Amino acid sequence: MRRESVIRPSGRIRPLANRLAVCSILVVLASGVFVTAQNVVLTGSLGGRVTDQSGAVVPGASVVVRNLATGVQESAETNHAGLYRFPVVMPGTYSITASLQGFRDIQVLVRVLVGSTTSQDIKLLVGTGANIVKVSGTTALLRPEESSASTALDRSLIEELPLNGRKYTDFAALTPNTSYDGDTGLVSIAGQQGGEDSGYANGNGSNAFTVDGSNATSNYFADIIGRYRIPYLYGEDAIQEFQVAVSPYSAIYGGGAGFVNAVTQSGSNVFHGSAFYYNRNSATAANDALDKAAGFPRPEDDLQQFGAGMGGPILRNRLWFFADYEQQLRNNPISVINSALATTPANLSSFLLANFGIPTGTTLPPPNGPYPMPGSDRTPDPTNPVYLQQVSNTLSALNSNLGTKARKRNDLVFTPRLDYQPSSRDGLFLSFNVNRFNSPGGVITDPTVGNYGTQTLANAYVRTFQASLGWTHTFSSNLLNEFHAGSSDDNQISTPTGMAPNTPTIILDSPAPFILGNAPFSVGRVFERQWSLADRVDYVIGKHTLQFGFDMNRAWDSDNNDGGADPNEAVEFGSFLGSYEFSNLEALALGEYNVFSQSSGNPTFSFAVPYYGFYAQDTFRALPHLTLEMGLREDFQVYPQPAENPAFPLTGQYPNQFRRLAPRVGFAWQPAAKTVVRGGFGQFYTNMNGLNYRNAVVSNGLASQQSSVSASYTSGPPNQQLPTFPNILSGNSPLFGASPDISLVSPQFRAPYILQASLQIEREIFENTTLSIGTTWNHGVHLLSGSAYDLNLNPLQGTTTYVVCPPSATAAPCTGRTMILPNMDNGLLTEGRINPNFDEINELISPGQNYYNSFFVQLQRRMSRGLALQLSYTFAKSIMLDGMDFNNQFDFSNTHAPSLLDQRHRIAFAGVYRPEMERLTSSETGRAILSGWRLSSVLEFSSGRPYAGLLSPACTSSTLSFSNCDGANGNLNDSAFNQDTANTAAGINGGGPTPGIGLNSFYGPWLERIDVGLARSFSIQEGKELQFQVQAFNLFNHANYYVQNGDGINQLQYNPIGTNCGDGATPNQLCYLVPNSGPGNFGALQEISPNGLPRVLQFSIRFTF
Repeated sequence: MRRESVIRPSGRIRPLANRLAVCSILVVLASGVFVTAQNVVLTGSLGGRVTDQSGAVVPGASVVVRNLATGVQESAETNHAGLYRFPVVMPGTYSITASLQGFRDIQVLVRVLVGSTTSQDIKLLVGTGANIVKVSGTTALLRPEESSASTALDRSLIEELPLNGRKYTDFAALTPNTSYDGDTGLVSIAGQQGGEDSGYANGNGSNAFTVDGSNATSNYFADIIGRYRIPYLYGEDAIQEFQVAVSPYSAIYGGGAGFVNAVTQSGSNVFHGSAFYYNRNSATAANDALDKAAGFPRPEDDLQQFGAGMGGPILRNRLWFFADYEQQLRNNPISVINSALATTPANLSSFLLANFGIPTGTTLPPPNGPYPMPGSDRTPDPTNPVYLQQVSNTLSALNSNLGTKARKRNDLVFTPRLDYQPSSRDGLFLSFNVNRFNSPGGVITDPTVGNYGTQTLANAYVRTFQASLGWTHTFSSNLLNEFHAGSSDDNQISTPTGMAPNTPTIILDSPAPFILGNAPFSVGRVFERQWSLADRVDYVIGKHTLQFGFDMNRAWDSDNNDGGADPNEAVEFGSFLGSYEFSNLEALALGEYNVFSQSSGNPTFSFAVPYYGFYAQDTFRALPHLTLEMGLREDFQVYPQPAENPAFPLTGQYPNQFRRLAPRVGFAWQPAAKTVVRGGFGQFYTNMNGLNYRNAVVSNGLASQQSSVSASYTSGPPNQQLPTFPNILSGNSPLFGASPDISLVSPQFRAPYILQASLQIEREIFENTTLSIGTTWNHGVHLLSGSAYDLNLNPLQGTTTYVVCPPSATAAPCTGRTMILPNMDNGLLTEGRINPNFDEINELISPGQNYYNSFFVQLQRRMSRGLALQLSYTFAKSIMLDGMDFNNQFDFSNTHAPSLLDQRHRIAFAGVYRPEMERLTSSETGRAILSGWRLSSVLEFSSGRPYAGLLSPACTSSTLSFSNCDGANGNLNDSAFNQDTANTAAGINGGGPTPGIGLNSFYGPWLERIDVGLARSFSIQEGKELQFQVQAFNLFNHANYYVQNGDGINQLQYNPIGTNCGDGATPNQLCYLVPNSGPGNFGALQEISPNGLPRVLQFSIRFTF
């Protein structure tokens, strides 16, 4: 195969071109780091069979492929079987010309998509002459040589579809076998977790992202670089094509089980570009259902997105450029609304009486400080001026933390790219991406919050950088080499608001949970740098295309954010800022805290993780209409062995797994001209993300690595406590010591892997339109458990008898179904089973499994006669088992249940229609009015996600009255409740599941969203166009609620009560389960889905040339 330009450069130009190529390479080398994806998917491939009119194969025919945009040509000859193949072809539109002496030249147009094999058979006609026979149309959508179930969107759809926020990865949810995972933008592919921020605790993620063949996946978070913190990594206008591969049976793919690949735009021999402006303003928006029901005003949210891109030739037919600049300005103030803490002149007297014991008519002095200062007084005394001053300061602190706080979400992205053809055998490209995101007040992204004060709403900053270099060299007509290198940085930073200098975290329990001061997440930085090399050799021999390659990746991670620091866990385990917990407002006014916690030492935890992958792949065209794929991949990570605590040597090991052989087989069979049957089976190992590793090994019980203090309030006056509120301890305080709790990775831990199989039948039903029916089967093995497993927990003792009261019951005792289960009252859970010198020994384990089975239908239409569309329906079932989530670490038998990612029904539609109404009239005026209209739409309908019914903390009551809970009031039916540390998960949503009904047996509501766009284009002059567009998101303002993993809904199904229920002392207990019914209780919806926000309009203008 030869690669050449249509116009050969003169000797005078060639040295300049060569110097440019060398300079491009040196630019990347100067960065000192190289990175590529574990799956280098940047190009497509092109091949087919050449026959004569009788159907006999034609060996030795010349086949020339020409890129219509750049003029670059590649040539090959058909082999003895009449086959030709171009293994590496950049996405775009091409002409193929086949010729042989004695036959007329045949030319056909084809479209090559990223990650796809385009098959184009050619039939030569006997004859002579210079005229070329041109075959109209482009390649069919059938992909008759491809076994994988994948979907690609090209530029025409990407540019015209309504996309709220213009985040290109959101297009992934338009394909079959995908669904949303969590509320941060993650996408689950074929029932697997979308990333570390999954709805599952300890989420590991199985998706891999690439852009221009280079890695766009964070090793630390198992998500796209920048995560949900940034609006998008690449601007939408920078993306040329986008592919989602659910079941790719090529061994090239590694590091995940679902793959999202994108290619940026390239320059061409014609200058082209665009400039745009989008405006989405809350003045055109509806209020969401929850705020409206509560009487809260519509939140302000003003978004402007603008930018420009341009590409063209530097040296025609040899060197091209493209550059895209996009910027976002978003003003999105966040409201802190907590009705239990808000005071007005009308309710001030009753509020003071109820929460501070201050009689009506008492006048408070003006506040003299940001917080109350502890004195010697220990009891509320409305006659004491010191106490009144403390109350005044407390009210001032509350009022200053309620209301609206400014929040910005401003982003700037710049993406330049160079493509270079230095010789007939070489092609190079160099691309960069720089993203600068600034969000004052933007660590929390929700529109409103109720439990975080304005002081806690820290600033978020993200800085990302990517560079990618690719070089393709053709040795001969059947031997080709593809090399990749690049660089990526991901820097995520949070800083305090500055509203509460030198103030620790202040946590209030009652009358409503509320956090003031500086939250633990307000200080921190997570930085990741990745670099690697990858190389692949393609060798075409007979009916085989052989591919051999390797990829090497090295990630360096540094985290000084204390793992993200959940304020609830800071109560127990501390943060470097320190935290105070107060049971109520009186205690806060007096300075009588329940517990003070603080950690100390070096907050930064850093490590490097190399990754190595090797593969061999054979694509065998066994018969004219049968293609077989066979491949084998070996890849592995090498995590460092953690620091060892000599008192417990298991803390010093991590069981790296070096033999991870993953076979892949696939087939594509074309039994009829317009029908393709494809399928296959493959094994895919997913990588362990860095955050799960960090959390599992950082707490080794040595003070040199992590030390903390947890101090309870003593009997003395508040101003004589150590420490005294709001002070914190110095880092060298003797109170700091090693934690008695440790965490580690199980020696039996194994890398998760996914077994995938699929079968699909695709039929061309109309020109440029295909209908597919298929099934997908996925089996996850060695999945990380989402619950804490404590090696040191003693076996359970005693039983709990649960009596389930009827739905109408409001009090106990009652009669109903009775169950006897092991007693897991948290007050009776004790430590010391294997080592009495430690408390919790939490082990990261990977026993979990899941199964995903689906039936799907997909209709695809390439733009033809003014219509392009993607329509899919997926019917699926996803289950988990073997301790993927559990409530009893000694018995996993009840963990066979619907997966948290189970979604039975999902319909997705994306379409663009250009009606060309000007054809309806011959009037010049009529044609001017009716021309240039475009209608586009995205529709999503999906059934709800499962959640578990939970038990409230027990009411230990001697009178069986919920108004007289006079005992320990422990948590029930959950061995993990006491066992979670700052680095492990608390079990099933932090509560014990309802006995006898199974996990995740309830489902949330459907999501229904209809987005539409209406555009009108005006031709200014030849090649220049101005377009105006209006888009409506969630057109009918359907109320879409978020429910997953118990978030977004009240899961508390029953209130346990009994004379010894949860008393922390009785081995055999009796608990009556009284239904937690009524408004706002079990099943009450609490969160609006970010994927179905209230209706809002967006207006845009775009100029293209």
